[in-house]
Amino acid sequence: TPDKAGEGGAGAVYRNGKTFYDCKVRLVLTAVNMGNKDNGFYALSLGSKARPELLCMGPYVFYLGALKYGVTFWGSHSAGCKPLKARDANTWLLTRQSSKEAPNYYIAKGLKEFKALTTLNPHKDYNWLQAELVTFRQQDGSYSKGILYKPENFDSTKKYPVLINYYEQLTLCLNNYPVADYAANAHISVPWFVSRGYLVFLPDIYYNKKYLGEGALNAVEGAASWLARQPYVDSTKMGIAGHSFGGSMTNYIVTHSTHFAAAFCGAAGNSDIISRSLLPLDDGSVQLRQYEQEFQHTIWETPEKWNEASPIMSIDKVVTPYLIFHNKMEGVQFQQATELFVALRRLDKKVWLLQYDEGGHSVYKRRDCRDLTIRITQFFDHYLKGAPPPIWMTTGIRAELKGKVTGYEFDTTGRQP
Repeated sequence: TPDKAGEGGAGAVYRNGKTFYDCKVRLVLTAVNMGNKDNGFYALSLGSKARPELLCMGPYVFYLGALKYGVTFWGSHSAGCKPLKARDANTWLLTRQSSKEAPNYYIAKGLKEFKALTTLNPHKDYNWLQAELVTFRQQDGSYSKGILYKPENFDSTKKYPVLINYYEQLTLCLNNYPVADYAANAHISVPWFVSRGYLVFLPDIYYNKKYLGEGALNAVEGAASWLARQPYVDSTKMGIAGHSFGGSMTNYIVTHSTHFAAAFCGAAGNSDIISRSLLPLDDGSVQLRQYEQEFQHTIWETPEKWNEASPIMSIDKVVTPYLIFHNKMEGVQFQQATELFVALRRLDKKVWLLQYDEGGHSVYKRRDCRDLTIRITQFFDHYLKGAPPPIWMTTGIRAELKGKVTGYEFDTTGRQP
C-alpha cells in the first residue's frame, strides 16, 4: 500500500489518507511463509478472481514490508529494502540477504529472473554461522519455535555452551543477515558469540497480558529443556540475556528458575512495581494509574499481586550469577536497577552493575560499546566456558577509578567472584 501521494503507480490515486486503485491495476505483494519464514513476492490483478501469481519465494529476506515492526531483531539488516521498479519496464532493483549471505543488490526481470549487481561477502574470512528453525515444547506443553545459531565449523561431537536471548517473536529473522559488531545493549551480538564457540538460541515468546513473566518463563524454560536434550549441548552451561522488556523478563526468570549458569539483564526494567508506579518520571508524571488498570486493583487492595510482579520480593530465590546493565539516563528509573543490585548484594548473591554516563537505553559511544562487549564476553566466558575471572568481577572497580582502570585483566590470585 502506498504511503503517500505519487507512490501508487499507474491507476492508483491517493486521496484523504486512502489509496484508490483502478480495477485493472496489477499489484505486487510482499509475502512471508509463516511456517518456514521464506520471503518473496506475488502478483494480484484487482479485477480478477484468480489466485495471486507466485513470482518468487525462497529462504531469503527481500522485503518484509509492514511485518518489520515488532518482529525483526537487533543487529540485523532488518526488513530489507522496498523494491524499486523501472519506469517503463517490468524490471526491479532490490536487495537479497540470508543468514549466510550479506545484503546485495539485484536486478530482477518480473521479480523472477535475478542478476547480482554486487557480491559483498564481508564474513568470508571469519568463522560465520548457520541458522536453523526449530520447534520446541514449552513448559506448559504447547509448542513454539526458535532460531538456533551454530558456528560455521560446528562439530556435533562437541559439547557447546548456549546463550538464550529473547524479546517477543523473533523467528521471522531466520533469514536476516546478522551484523557483526560490538553490543550496544543486552541484545547480544549473535556473530560475536557464535564465532567464539557458543550456540545462540532465540525463542518466540507469546505473552499473557496479565502474566507477562509467566509467558517468558514458559518459553525460556521450554527452550532450555529442548536444548538440554541435544547431544551437542552442555546442559550445565546455559545462560540467558534480555534487554528492555526482555530485561524485565530476565528479572522474572532468575527469581523463578534455577536452571541457568549466568544471566545478563539490560535496561533492568521492573524490579519493584510499587516504587516504579509511585516514583515520578523525568517529566514529573507517575505511572500509578497505569499499573492499577493492569492489576485491576490498587496496591492496598491486592498487595500480593503487586509483590508477585516485583522481582525484588523474590530476590532470596536467586541462585544465578547476574550481570545488570542500566544507565542513569535510561527511561526507566535508575533506582529500579540499584534496588535490584543492593538487594542481591545484601543477600550475598553474585551480581554486578554496569552504568555508562553517556548512555541511555543503550550505549552509543564506540568506546562504551567495546567496553560493554568485553565485559559481557568475560562474564559469560567465566561462567559458561570456565575462563578465569577478570579483576572487575573479583574485586570490582572503585567509583573514582571509573574510566581510568578497566579491570579486564584476569585475576591471577585465585580469587573467585
